[in-house]
Amino acid sequence: RIATVMRCILRLATFELMARHQVPAKVIIKEYIKLAYEFFSGAEPGMVNGVLDKIAHELRNTELECSNEKESTSRE
Repeated sequence: RIATVMRCILRLATFELMARHQVPAKVIIKEYIKLAYEFFSGAEPGMVNGVLDKIAHELRNTELECSNEKESTSRE
């Protein structure tokens, strides 16, 4: 079972990833990780990161691929 607060965090973040395309996916994920730290002190924020990263890659694959390419070229 998943805690009610955790379920709400994941649902809200998923909605934002689906509906708020003007906000970058990485920003949404970071904000919800911070929110998870407000409620949990264990491994839960890491779980939020992993789950939302997977969802973001499913919903916004093109956006994330483009940002990864920009990061790799700026490091070279």
